[in-house]
Amino acid sequence: HDDVATVDKKPPLAESILPHLRFNPLINTTASPLDEFFDLFLKDDAPHSFLSFHKSKGDEEVKATPWKKGQQEDTLERTITFITKFTPKNLQEHHDSDAAIPSLSSTNTITDIHNPTLTLAVTSHQTLSRQPSTMTLESLLSFDFVDYSLLKTSLSKMLNL
Repeated sequence: HDDVATVDKKPPLAESILPHLRFNPLINTTASPLDEFFDLFLKDDAPHSFLSFHKSKGDEEVKATPWKKGQQEDTLERTITFITKFTPKNLQEHHDSDAAIPSLSSTNTITDIHNPTLTLAVTSHQTLSRQPSTMTLESLLSFDFVDYSLLKTSLSKMLNL
């Protein structure tokens, strides 16, 4: 018996969502397609929400305020926040072909000069407006470096300053 690591695979999005949509002839519903979309993706406890998406991508401290009535008529508002990590290609040091390139992992930090990983705190202020046949989601994003001093130190080392 081979020791093979099993990966918990989720069904593709189409397979997990399409059976629940209105145009599935096996489901008898009076909900509009917009209501179904809201319930599946945008509702506070939606099964395929922004929260579940960000958590599945490894983002941390993912939080959302509940939807509340907006300042304008027929609008809802909420705020989503999360911490995300990424390595911009333009900050990666170039290696010659003989050098070993360190692999990226979730434990790398900005202090790893070859693969500096930036940590950002992201805030998304969302406004949802609804008309009889359309729904518009506006998202105002802001990004803050979690520790800007680490970025400055890393860039200084990379530029030999």
